[in-house]
Amino acid sequence: MTDNISDAADCLRSEGWRQGCLIQPDNTRQIIDFRIDYCDKGVSPDTWLVILTQDCDLVRNTDVEPFVELLALQKLSNKPSNPMKGQSARTLHLTLKIDNQIYWFECCIHDRFRIKKDVLCGVDCNTKLVFQGNELRLLRQWLARRYTRAAFPDHFETYLASTKDPVKKLFKYAAAKLISTVYIAIDNEDAGADEDYFIHVILTVLAEDFEDDEKREQIDDFEEKFINIFESRQHIRFALKNPDDLKSVDVRILPEEDITLSVLRKYKRFDVDYRSVDDDAISPSEHIDAN
Repeated sequence: MTDNISDAADCLRSEGWRQGCLIQPDNTRQIIDFRIDYCDKGVSPDTWLVILTQDCDLVRNTDVEPFVELLALQKLSNKPSNPMKGQSARTLHLTLKIDNQIYWFECCIHDRFRIKKDVLCGVDCNTKLVFQGNELRLLRQWLARRYTRAAFPDHFETYLASTKDPVKKLFKYAAAKLISTVYIAIDNEDAGADEDYFIHVILTVLAEDFEDDEKREQIDDFEEKFINIFESRQHIRFALKNPDDLKSVDVRILPEEDITLSVLRKYKRFDVDYRSVDDDAISPSEHIDAN
């Protein structure tokens, strides 16, 4: 612990630690050795650590918040062939610019562990090595989704599970990378086993992608594929914007900024296992629309 600092939390504050800070490989082994949780992550010259604990908890006294949570991650030599940017519940890829060069990191949800705060005191904190902006937001959301997946009605999930492969292929489609979140609202969640569910869907995208003509074409193409696959499912029907027009299905594309609290009260995030693509995911075939 740093001299003349009464609490390890004060030490972390003075050294500049915050959520998203990266710890380089030369300090990785000594920190992992002090873990208080099981972590089976092997350590190599490319193993880094990232701080997961929120800023306010990092600087809170140890009698209230005694631990720092970290995640071990692997720096990759090249960009991964199929980057996971939030589609998988197990794997995440993040980028960081160091000396004007982009580096890729791979995270596994199972490589989290805690240490006591005083272990981090005296470890060199490089305030330039920090995930920020969209990368830090992706990391937070990825961690949160592990525990906050919305519960859909059992029968609804059963109908989708019976068509798991088509749904998984849909989210391996290249344009799916442009869809940040899928929200679904069900009119009649108490439907019986032989009754139809009527759903409303919102696909959210980044505002800059929404305005980009080339990306918007890909997003619209994904929307069409989404509708084709979901409306072919037994007992799953799209609610209509216009009851007299059977083609007016209630599927909307919105920039993330347009998602309001009222939307979140009505809609549930669609994650579950259908977006948890496998680590060995490959590009979908040309016949993705086939049932």
